Amino acid sequence: MNHCLKYLATGNSFRSLAFNYRLGERSVREIVYSCCDAIWRKLQPIVMPTPYEAMWLKIELDFYTKWNFPNLIGAIDGKHVLIQAAPHSGTQFFLL
Repeated sequence: MNHCLKYLATGNSFRSLAFNYRLGERSVREIVYSCCDAIWRKLQPIVMPTPYEAMWLKIELDFYTKWNFPNLIGAIDGKHVLIQAAPHSGTQFFLL
């Protein structure tokens, strides 16, 4: 477990962790993969449940009510997303 947490917290390579813990690189990789798989299996249903139609409709209603954005079911927070404007769209894709 400590190997996995160290990997997730620091982003060190498997080779670096293997050296630090005096284990084989493959052993560290298997520990990290199995630990992450166990975390995913436990938390996925709670944090990221399978969506159903009523859930999508509620999310859309919330976006519309709070932000006046109709037909929206998701947003990327704090990210700058580069998009390519459609041909002949003029200034439609520029912030003024």
